[in-house]
Amino acid sequence: VAIARAAAWSSVHPYDAARKFTPSGCADESIAGPDCGRNAVRLVGYARRSMSRDSAADRGAVLRHPDLRRFLAARFVVSLATQVQTVAVGWQVFVASGDPFDLGLIGLSQFLPFVVLILPAGHAADRYDRRRLQLATYVLLAACSAALLALSMVGIEDPAPIFGVMVLFGIARAFNQPTGQALL
Repeated sequence: VAIARAAAWSSVHPYDAARKFTPSGCADESIAGPDCGRNAVRLVGYARRSMSRDSAADRGAVLRHPDLRRFLAARFVVSLATQVQTVAVGWQVFVASGDPFDLGLIGLSQFLPFVVLILPAGHAADRYDRRRLQLATYVLLAACSAALLALSMVGIEDPAPIFGVMVLFGIARAFNQPTGQALL
């Protein structure tokens, strides 16, 4: 209990707090004695209250940066476009083939690359330049959208090329997700 109190009071790892103990059992000799626990709790409570006041006042401070506002707006637009495009592709494949199984394959063709590549994509987001990786994923997403538009304009009846484009789309989303999260 004393180690946990000292760790909470000094906001360090419990092992480090245990090394800082005084013979009285408190982390600081100035609060030693019978009020050791109460004073430590008061200090922790004061720290929490002051942090909550400061964070409440500065919640909107992060949005004062125009580059961050543009980045968040772009992420919102890309996310919305991705959802709309996924529904439109599913609708188009179902109208063209009439088979509900093909509609399920559309979802699987996006989900499977995402599940397989999410860990390597997270590693790449940590290892390489995140801005360039994010840009590459946006370029690949745009290329997939252009390919889907071309397939739609041609009036293709076979859903196999659409599945191929959706696999590339899933790969781009697998790299886009951890890279975007790491940039924030």
